[in-house]
Amino acid sequence: MTANESSIITRLFEGQLNYSIMCLKCENCTYKNEVFTILSLPIPSEYECSLQDCLQCFFQQDTLTWNNQIYCSFCETKQETAVRASISKAPKIMIFHLKRFDILGTTKRKLRTDIHYPLTNLDLTPYICPIFRKHPKYNLCAVVNHFGDLDGGHYTAFCKNSVTQTWFSFDDTRVSEIPETSVQTATAYLLFYSCQPFSIPIQKCKS
Repeated sequence: MTANESSIITRLFEGQLNYSIMCLKCENCTYKNEVFTILSLPIPSEYECSLQDCLQCFFQQDTLTWNNQIYCSFCETKQETAVRASISKAPKIMIFHLKRFDILGTTKRKLRTDIHYPLTNLDLTPYICPIFRKHPKYNLCAVVNHFGDLDGGHYTAFCKNSVTQTWFSFDDTRVSEIPETSVQTATAYLLFYSCQPFSIPIQKCKS
């Protein structure tokens, strides 16, 4: 594979985050890009929240203080710093990992928060760089569920047939059609959203 070629995985799932890093003393701002294929979202509540709540928590400004200060080339020393992320390249398929496993010291637990997520028209516009606002609306196309705890468990999946628009449940060797109302579940662990309109990017072959 040459530098100008990419895999179907890259063309479908690869996005890019842009981090703005501002020194809180001199207000000098620098930028850093980071490639991603999955976003791990914090869960802000133990009981109930929405996917938008998780997204807002992930993209909110973070202030780095004390031992987390970042070196400022203008001040020539470490300073308190404000860091904010935004999406500078939105992938064709967005994968959200819901961080249900929480480890604090020696304490381990699974967050069983009921997270409400839209089946259609997920709007990512607030989190995308204004000059890169492409594919801001996404529709849910698959869900991975986790049953159990940190030491063990079982995974199942819901997948949508893009032709018939029908949802199916996959549980080991068992496959069954399910109503759309069953797709919203408190056991969701991974969410897959496809941009609208969706098309599979084709790699052009050299003649």
